[in-house]
Amino acid sequence: MPNLPITTLGNKNISFGTIALGDDYGTIEQASLDEFMKEHEIEDGAGGIQSLLLLNPGEEYKFTAFFNASMEKPPRGTPIQFPFGGIIGNIMTTNVKWSNGEQTKWDISAKYWESMGSNPTVGTYDPNA
Repeated sequence: MPNLPITTLGNKNISFGTIALGDDYGTIEQASLDEFMKEHEIEDGAGGIQSLLLLNPGEEYKFTAFFNASMEKPPRGTPIQFPFGGIIGNIMTTNVKWSNGEQTKWDISAKYWESMGSNPTVGTYDPNA
């Protein structure tokens, strides 16, 4: 990709099927956006459920995309815009699936937790400090 800013004609929003990680742009092959939460059952005296707690809800965005082979692996915690809801989650896992020297195919998973909100601060924790 050329250096920013890039001259555009027409709609300058990124088209569906394109993903940006920092200054690197890729083409999405497939993607999914899934909700998740933990379920905790509260039993009644007869072994049935009297209540169900839905804890720690969030969303997970998984996608496979082709990037220029020169792109370096994004670190865990890298912020990424999800395709819906205007939220920003954080990359949790990255896996190289294939490379031909010009392009690399990546599997990337990012998560967002409602309790932390969109784009939480990324830092480090040292339990020995």
